[in-house]
Amino acid sequence: MCQQCAFCGHEFLDEPNSNGPALAENTQKLLMYDRAKADAEANKNNKQQVIGAKGTVITRTPHRPTLKPIYVQCHCFQQENIRSDGSDQGSSCKINCTDPVSKMRYPRDVNGMPTCPICKCMCQAAYKIGSQQAILSLRQQGKLKGETGGALFPSVGERKRQANAA
Repeated sequence: MCQQCAFCGHEFLDEPNSNGPALAENTQKLLMYDRAKADAEANKNNKQQVIGAKGTVITRTPHRPTLKPIYVQCHCFQQENIRSDGSDQGSSCKINCTDPVSKMRYPRDVNGMPTCPICKCMCQAAYKIGSQQAILSLRQQGKLKGETGGALFPSVGERKRQANAA
């Protein structure tokens, strides 16, 4: 997935494993909706009676189903170069601490910490797919600060608790 995180702007997003069951359930709901919609259209156009799954005659177009949310999560907090000797061995930094413009390595600060913007970023935001524009709008208005989702969006632990409760 090559999209930018709405919180930090880096491209280290992926979908957590918890999306698998939600995607499967959403697909099933949409298939059932499409069938019911086609049956309703057949009733309307052909004046024939189509019996639905519950044994009743379908007379109107069904409501679109409520789908489970699908999340993305930023993994910037996992990017780091722990070596102070300039080596990339053991580094998980996706840009290898190299400035894309000058092609030079980012230096270390006086404390020996990396100055690479990727390695310094501690973003681990998780948010619903489709909410990027709302998040960006809130950030531009100054109503949302920081690099993580905070209380606006459920944490990984909360999503697991919600999944187990369902």
